[in-house]
Amino acid sequence: MKVTRYPDGSFEALYLSDSDIERYRDLVRSGGVEAIRAVLMGEDTDDKFGLLHILDWFMDPYYKNREDIEPFHDELVDLLQEVIFSAEDANVAEEAWGLLNGYEEPPFEIIESRLDQLPPSLSWWVPRELKELKKLQVENRQNKLSNRNNGR
Repeated sequence: MKVTRYPDGSFEALYLSDSDIERYRDLVRSGGVEAIRAVLMGEDTDDKFGLLHILDWFMDPYYKNREDIEPFHDELVDLLQEVIFSAEDANVAEEAWGLLNGYEEPPFEIIESRLDQLPPSLSWWVPRELKELKKLQVENRQNKLSNRNNGR
C-alpha cells in the first residue's frame, strides 16, 4: 500500500494491492469492530487509510456489502466518531468524517457532544454539514409522510 504525502500535509490517493484489499476485507468480515478498532486506534497511518478505504466499500450501498457490517454497525459508527477525535493525522480524521457524512445519518452523539474539541481542519466543516444533514433528515421525513398521505 502506498500513500504519497506532500510537504504541505496533503496526500494523494492510495494504491492498495489485491492482497491488501483482501486482507482488509477479511479483517472486517472475520474480526469485526474490535479488529477495525485495533487498526484505527493503532500507530500505522497508512494502515488506517487502507482500512478506511475498504470501509467505504462496505458502507456504500452501491456495492451491496452493508450486510457484512450490520452486526456491529452502531459500534462502527461510534468508532468512526472516536477516530475523528483521536487521530493524530488530520487526514485520517477527515476520512472518518467522510464515511459518516457520506453514508450515515445523524445523530452523531459523540461528535455533537464534543463539537468544541474537533480537530482544527474539521471545526468549521463538521458543524455546518451536521446542520445540513439534519435539515435533509427532516425534509425526507416530511416527504415520506406526505407520500403516505397522498397514497403513494
